[in-house]
Parts: sequence; structure tokens; C-alpha cells
Amino acid sequence: MDVEKVRALICVIEEKSISAAADKMGYTPSGISRMMAALEDDLGFQLLIRRKEGISVTAECRQMLPVIRDYIRSDEECIQMAARIRGMEVGTVTIGSAYSEYYRWLAECVKSFHEKYPGIRMELSSGYSSDLIQKVLNHKLDIAIVSRRDEVDEWLPLRKDPMVAWVPVNHRLAGLKGVPIEEFAKENYIDSNPEYVTDNALVLEKYGISPNIQLQSKDSHASWQMVEAGLGIGLNNYINSKDRIGEVKVLPLIPEQTVEIGITYSRDMTLAGRIFMEQLKNDYIRKSIF
Repeated sequence: MDVEKVRALICVIEEKSISAAADKMGYTPSGISRMMAALEDDLGFQLLIRRKEGISVTAECRQMLPVIRDYIRSDEECIQMAARIRGMEVGTVTIGSAYSEYYRWLAECVKSFHEKYPGIRMELSSGYSSDLIQKVLNHKLDIAIVSRRDEVDEWLPLRKDPMVAWVPVNHRLAGLKGVPIEEFAKENYIDSNPEYVTDNALVLEKYGISPNIQLQSKDSHASWQMVEAGLGIGLNNYINSKDRIGEVKVLPLIPEQTVEIGITYSRDMTLAGRIFMEQLKNDYIRKSIF
């Protein structure tokens, strides 16, 4: 298979559009269409379904995607290894973080790394832990700072972070030293990011709590504002709470609940990713900032 055609396929799938993929890769839409047709001829089956609402993949294509992503990663590894043999360092390192708390530290690590390896490009993105972990497992990201899940590949722990309740200052629970977990089944609950498997949802599931959901938000800041307005109580990580300002009490849970935050990475990531990961480990150990 032609690796450029395969890269184009992945781009089309991610953008859900031939035109958008063409813009991103610097081709014409007809050029991308020809590449897709040629790739389908090479493989012997249809890969894409074109509809008015956008591009989707066939069942055959879905089966091929893990192998295709490995194929792209292997090609990148060959390019990087050849460059290293020639005395150069090239490639791309993709990093995601579920917590804005770590952006500054990551920026410092990236700056230091880029000074040493200017030929390696760095890409930073944000997201939610479960989503970022899947991207690492599917080779869409090299490294991610997330809360731990069972399916992580490699793991470097950073800190234990308590889960906390968000309570309006004039609420009956605000005077307590902690909020019993069963209160989330009774009180109006403001659910943050319901479309993802969040730490909030996992804690409630652990105790068999069906929360009394009154409002939902795709943004933790919006959830905080709703709690401040007295519309209900919330549940979130302490790391997402400690620098917020407002008429909200941040209280521990009873019983206490913590999640482990750390760095997950693929054990077979590209050479550039491995080089950066080694520096990240050294910075983590040397600075002991967590």
C-alpha cells in the first residue's frame, strides 16, 4: 500500500469530508478522491460510504483501521530511524492532557526538548481521560496525562487526586466537613460531560448511586456556575477545583475517593515519542514537581 494514500484515508475519516481532508493535506478534492479509489482497488473492497451528512466507513474499513494505523506508525518509525542514523532527529510527538494544571509544565518540557531536538515537531491537545487513553491505544497520540483506567498500556504515576463535591455556599450540605456519597442520589445533581466515561461517573457507579440529574453540561466551568447559582450540587476532581473562585464550597466525599493521575504512553510508539518520553521521565524525577 502507498503510505500517502493510507494517510489520506485516515485524514478523510477524521475530517468526515473529502474536501476538508484535501485542504488539510494540500491536495485537491479530486486528488484525494482518486487516492481513495486507488486504495480501494488495491485492497479489493470499499472503504468509504459517501452521504450528504458526511463520510463514514464500511465494516471492512473498520476492521482494517488498527492495521492501517500500525502501518503509518511503522513508516514514521523508519523515517525517524533513518534520520537518526544520518545524525538528525526528526518526527512528530503528539501529547494530550486531560488537566489544564499540567499545561505549563508540559510547555516547559516541550521548550527544553525543542531546544535539543529542533527537528522534532510537537503537537499538544486537550481532552477527557477515557478519550485520550483510546487515542494512545490507537496510535493517535503518543503520550497523555490522564486519570488511570484499566485499559492503559504503559503508566507513570504522578499524583493521587481526591474527588470533591461542589456545593452552593447557602446549601444545607455546605456546613458539613464532607458530603456523603449517597447525597448525590437525593440532591439535584449537575452532571458534567455526560457523554464521556468521567471520574465522576465511575465514582457514582462504584457505589451504585443513580444521581438525581437535573442539569447536564459539557463544560466543567459551566457546571461550576450552575452550582454557584444554587441549581444543584456537583462532583469533580480536586485538581479542577482548587483555583476556582465563587460562591461554592469544595468539600471532600465521605467515604474519601481518590483517582490516580499519571502519564500513559504506547509501549510501541515512534522513536521521536520514545526520545521525548525519556526526557519527560528525567524531568519528572529531577524536578519532583508532583
